[in-house]
Amino acid sequence: MRRGGLFARMLGIVGVTVVGLILVTALSVNRMKQSMLDDQVTELRHAAEIGQGVVRGYYGLYASGQVDEETAKAMAIAALDSLRYGQKNYIFAYDYTGHVVVSPGHPERAGRNSYDLKDPQGVPFIAEMIRHAKGGGGAVHYTFTKANDDRLYDKISYAVGFDDWQW
Repeated sequence: MRRGGLFARMLGIVGVTVVGLILVTALSVNRMKQSMLDDQVTELRHAAEIGQGVVRGYYGLYASGQVDEETAKAMAIAALDSLRYGQKNYIFAYDYTGHVVVSPGHPERAGRNSYDLKDPQGVPFIAEMIRHAKGGGGAVHYTFTKANDDRLYDKISYAVGFDDWQW
């Protein structure tokens, strides 16, 4: 009887240890995923701020009288349209009413109002981006399809605004 009691205790200790290891592993994996997501948002924020700086530079040309406003905007749009970072990442822009200002690779979208656009889960991601842009910046999580691919992909965009042009 005593041997059975000792065996049961040891089995209980091993069981608790295994459950503890599983919990610690799960928490570690979750923390690692969150850290990677935080790093991605930071990278997106930096890229968005670079784009904002580009626009600010062209606005400065207009504000100093070196070019008219439409020329400055056209120059800013051309610069953003050609700007790439990472492997395949790009910067896009909407005005505060939801009209497309820059959509790299899709010039036909320029001027189109996308404010009410929602992802398949119902997230009004353009409206959310505009809300964040007006509020000082922030990340928006949504799903989207890629060109020639019907699968949904999780996406994160970081929105910053440029109030002088309402972009």
